[in-house]
Amino acid sequence: MRLAASEREFEELLGSVELESCALLRRVALQKNLRDVRHAPGGGVRNVLYHLAIYAGRTEIVRDGFHPQAAEISALDFFAPADVDRMLLAGQLAPNMAFLWLTQGQALLALAARPLRER
Repeated sequence: MRLAASEREFEELLGSVELESCALLRRVALQKNLRDVRHAPGGGVRNVLYHLAIYAGRTEIVRDGFHPQAAEISALDFFAPADVDRMLLAGQLAPNMAFLWLTQGQALLALAARPLRER
C-alpha cells in the first residue's frame, strides 16, 4: 500500500508505482465526530463516537491477492452499486454505512468512472 498525500502526488506517483504489486491510495473524504447508537452487551445502549476517512485508489492486484488483517476485518466483499441500494432499502446496512452510501457513494462512483487525467 502506498498513500499519496494529495491528488497531485497521486497523479505523479501513477507513472512510477508498479500497480501489479502495489495499491496507490489517496484520501477523498473525512468525516469527524460521527455518532452511532448500538446495543450494549448485556442490554442497554452504547453511544459510539468515531472519525472516518474514505480512500480511493488504483491497483492491478487481482482481488484474490488482497488479504485483510483478520483482527480488523472478518470478511472482505465487493458489491455492485445496485446491490448496495437494495441492502439500504431492506435495512441491511449499518446506520453509519447507510449514511456514507447516501452522502459519499454517488460522488465516489462518478469519480471512479472518469478517466484518470480528468480527476
